Amino acid sequence: MKEIADIYCLNKRHTEIVFSFLCDLQSVIDKSVSHDKRCEKFDSVIEQIIVVHNGIGILSLDGEITKDEWYLSLPNNLYWATLGFFASLDDYDESPLLDIYKEEALDVIEKYIRKLKNSLIIQSITDGENIKNLN
Repeated sequence: MKEIADIYCLNKRHTEIVFSFLCDLQSVIDKSVSHDKRCEKFDSVIEQIIVVHNGIGILSLDGEITKDEWYLSLPNNLYWATLGFFASLDDYDESPLLDIYKEEALDVIEKYIRKLKNSLIIQSITDGENIKNLN
């Protein structure tokens, strides 16, 4: 995955999970539209979702929303963006492979959400601190 934006993460474990997730999702998107400029458009969608995610992270620091809401904002927003992306491809390409790639992308998101939830159970705070912080 190309570097597209800095992203706020809760701790080192969260950073590793997020990076792995974005790489896996991008890989599925790349396969679904190989050698197609539409993939570049999804890169910009991911970048904008990261900007929103970071903004929500700042709101969580200010106490305007909970850190848990921020923590799951990235997969929730990418879920809807992925559905929209594949819906737009259906207009151009009726290949049965698109449905396979869409299901694979949604599976990547579902696995990511499970990893996020499990990481809060395993390591709910940042290393060496007794509170959740963004790094």
